Amino acid sequence: MESTDDGEGNKHNRQEFDAKVTQQDLVDSYMAPFQDCVEQGEVTSLMCSYNSVNGIPACANDWLLNTVARGEWEFDGYITSDCDADANVFTTHHYTQTPAEAVRDVLRAGTDVDCGGFVQKNAQAALDNKTITIDDIDTRLKYLFAMRMRLGHFDPGAWTAKRATRSLSLSLFCAKHTLRARFPFSQNSFFQMDRCKRSRRRRFATTTR
Repeated sequence: MESTDDGEGNKHNRQEFDAKVTQQDLVDSYMAPFQDCVEQGEVTSLMCSYNSVNGIPACANDWLLNTVARGEWEFDGYITSDCDADANVFTTHHYTQTPAEAVRDVLRAGTDVDCGGFVQKNAQAALDNKTITIDDIDTRLKYLFAMRMRLGHFDPGAWTAKRATRSLSLSLFCAKHTLRARFPFSQNSFFQMDRCKRSRRRRFATTTR
């Protein structure tokens, strides 16, 4: 949704839209597909959106990103913002009074990557005035470097196009059979999912030794 009209002549766009959703609808309807992607598909990345949910910008929403995704769903990958969604916490949602506070809120909520330049531009000032700490930055880096290790970026022999192609093939294979497991078109879908999970575990064990 790029923009919408509320019927009273007021236009809203996704950069400042605040979705008002009951807790039951949020959990039972809106979040269920994402939960399946994390728990059944074992995705390694999530993206927080432009909009707010019940008054809190998605990329600064500690409950959505930390409590639910990382805690209840046991998501162990990295979280990236949609491009400039971190900036929107301050500029369009007016959720914080300063850019430094917006940096603090997105980092502590669990957003690991800022697609855009907002965090990069304002993090040093936030650190200098003690709005954030080195630990806030290190926590986000932990998830990013763990992912790079799982991808083999630091393995002997450097990252090659051939290895990248093999990883892409496995990702496509897993995505296809994740869909088939949820919408079973064949009896072999669940066996293929097991194969996919075993392959991921072997690669993770190899790259983290």
